[in-house]
Amino acid sequence: MFFKKKKHISKIPGFVYLTTLNGGPEIDILKGLLESNGIKVYLEYEAVKNIIGLTMNGMGSVDFYVPADKKAEAEKLLEDAKKNER
Repeated sequence: MFFKKKKHISKIPGFVYLTTLNGGPEIDILKGLLESNGIKVYLEYEAVKNIIGLTMNGMGSVDFYVPADKKAEAEKLLEDAKKNER
């Protein structure tokens, strides 16, 4: 109602949206996984997370962006990570 659903457009030219996480160690794990596989990552944080560390109902979420030419590889890594999580 009060919050507009934002469009996932990167502020960095050449980077495209990959996924959104809502906090916790998963952010660092995914970032590390992507970077260790040679994929640069740009993270966009909701301001409320940086100010008070709040992560609920989408507030404090973190959007992941990767280079457009690496998106397919990043999606595969993300998919494999989700499979191994179970």
